[in-house]
Amino acid sequence: MFFQNFCPQIVPDEATQKRYNFLVENYDKRGFPKSFKEFKKVMYNNGTENKTLKAYIKAREKGTGESVVSFYDYVDAMKQLDKEVIGINTVDNQDIISYSNHLIDRIFGVREDPDGHKRIGVSIDEIKEMLKQGKTKYLKISTKYIINEGYVVLNKQGNLVTVVPRKETKR
Repeated sequence: MFFQNFCPQIVPDEATQKRYNFLVENYDKRGFPKSFKEFKKVMYNNGTENKTLKAYIKAREKGTGESVVSFYDYVDAMKQLDKEVIGINTVDNQDIISYSNHLIDRIFGVREDPDGHKRIGVSIDEIKEMLKQGKTKYLKISTKYIINEGYVVLNKQGNLVTVVPRKETKR
């Protein structure tokens, strides 16, 4: 009791408020949930939006997400992936079970990543085409599905790891 009186803890709301304030001050408020109340609701929800927010924050902190791409864009992309890509049976009969946060970043692309490279985005329709019609290249722990526009990588657990666009599309 003595210790608690002299060393008050930060209550979860205060810590969450500090985190929210830091994010909107450093990474532009337009990209994050519109209010602290909404941010808090998403942070303490175990659903898709919580996963999405964590992926969005990580992308912004690492420099792999653009400020013009908002948290809500990530939500829409994840919902579309959940609806249209999860459950797909690939050209070589593998099932898509999940996807990485990195894949989401690659859908949107970035003008300049932390290594100074431009990363163009890849549409979800192109990802579906890669999986359903792509030429397969088997690697030690994954499979590449390749079309003219690029390739997507699926690991042996059914997780889409990344998508890589071609620098120049040959049609």
